[in-house]
Amino acid sequence: MPLKTEFYETAVESGFYGLEKSNLFGKKDNVRKYWEDIFIKLSLRPYIEKILKEKGKIRIVDLGCGSGEGFELLTHIPKGSHDVSEDKYFLLSSDQIERYIGFDISPSMILQGQKNYAQYSNVEFVQHDLSEGFPSLKEEPFDLYFSSYSSLSHLTKGELEELNRQILSHTEGTAYIVFDLLGKYSPEWPEYWNKSNEEMLPYNMAYLLESQERIFEKIETFYMAFWSADELRAMINNISLETRKKAKIVEM
Repeated sequence: MPLKTEFYETAVESGFYGLEKSNLFGKKDNVRKYWEDIFIKLSLRPYIEKILKEKGKIRIVDLGCGSGEGFELLTHIPKGSHDVSEDKYFLLSSDQIERYIGFDISPSMILQGQKNYAQYSNVEFVQHDLSEGFPSLKEEPFDLYFSSYSSLSHLTKGELEELNRQILSHTEGTAYIVFDLLGKYSPEWPEYWNKSNEEMLPYNMAYLLESQERIFEKIETFYMAFWSADELRAMINNISLETRKKAKIVEM
């Protein structure tokens, strides 16, 4: 029986999830590197600054970590201002991360992440299917419950609700949860605008291929959940009431 992650196993074998290489096409094209990633970094910067100011270090769990793209992104957030006497241009250095643990369903992604970041003793990659909920490892609460690149859109609405419920129960004091989901109202898929987010809808990653390789028969389609801001806001508010954990949306 093929793995649920068969497409990703092939993508890793093809070299798409090694250390960063930017280009005009592929997984890390210039749109992603210089627009999408920068937007995420600038959105996260004030909250990571706050954690570091209060604690000096940060604990991070990466939900759907792939081969460690989240670690790469978080350690390359530009500082808000620079002192010319400093060589440190990024807000968060690897030695300020007390603990980074990444979870992903794909065994190939986990092996690639372990290879990519083998030199870091504070970094761990663990195989886990998030559709089964938050991992039940004996871990202290995290400061940042992080997801990137629409990894949580692989979950159904019910699975994401349960994961969020368990994350809120795991938090203690102040923590930040980052949801990165496929947006329902993107101009890329107008035929989905009237669909319920109870439905998983077809999606593909043809952008990994050069244009001459984008042959219909070669492009694998899988199913993802698409969310509107209102749907996500309602889910967070409802689960906050259920768990009696205060959840405030600080940025959408």
